[in-house]
Amino acid sequence: MTSESVRPRRLIRRLAFAVAIGFSSFHLYTGAVGSLPAMQQRSVHLLFAMVLLFLLRAEVARGAARIALDLTLAVFAAVVLGYIAVEADGLDARAGDYTELDLAVGLAVTALVLEGTRRLIGWGLPVIAMIFLAYAYLGPHLPGGLAHSGYSLARIVASTALFTEGIFGPSLGVSANFVFLFILLAAFVNRSGAGTLIMDASFAMFGAVRGGPAKMAVVASSLFGSISGSAVANTGAVGPFTIPLMKPVGFEARFAAAVEASAG
Repeated sequence: MTSESVRPRRLIRRLAFAVAIGFSSFHLYTGAVGSLPAMQQRSVHLLFAMVLLFLLRAEVARGAARIALDLTLAVFAAVVLGYIAVEADGLDARAGDYTELDLAVGLAVTALVLEGTRRLIGWGLPVIAMIFLAYAYLGPHLPGGLAHSGYSLARIVASTALFTEGIFGPSLGVSANFVFLFILLAAFVNRSGAGTLIMDASFAMFGAVRGGPAKMAVVASSLFGSISGSAVANTGAVGPFTIPLMKPVGFEARFAAAVEASAG
């Protein structure tokens, strides 16, 4: 890797670090003082997550064009989700009578979330989401029992990305108000050394028995769960240690991940 390519990657890494600090600081502040109104809290949460996602993809991207695309998507995500956050009250007041700009922003947010999901976990979930979006729009043209009266593009965009349904629904609300804080707690626990203590204790108990890594995953998740109180944070904190230990002894990758998810 040439020095010319190392330099922008170093800058991107520093920018991603700054965004991650802002992400954590925002949630620590709202967790201590009180959450913002639902649409604002969720849109700011998603803004940080999407910007960080594209910055991290840009850091590992190959080729100047790919890096430029990821950086452009990061800026675009900040702009459109910033609009949602700033205009949250206005969007609520204009419900049912959105402007063309509102609908364009909603469509952009939907596309960005689909693309971000594809970058993280592949085509499966985005394709399923696009099928159901297409079903909502094409209802009148479908045969037999699949047919329905259909929804306009404006109504689909509004329901998906302009108020507290769809993207900004309860699932994102749980993530924005609770899950992120638990994941942050898990990170602090791991960095403090308490996570290593839990793993060492679990390994001492079951490391030498048949299927020991899987049993260790269950015990470690139980112990860590008593601290975090969150299944997602539990799996995110313990999984990176236990899943790699399960794979060398014969557990398939998917099964190892399933064991940890169930234990979490």
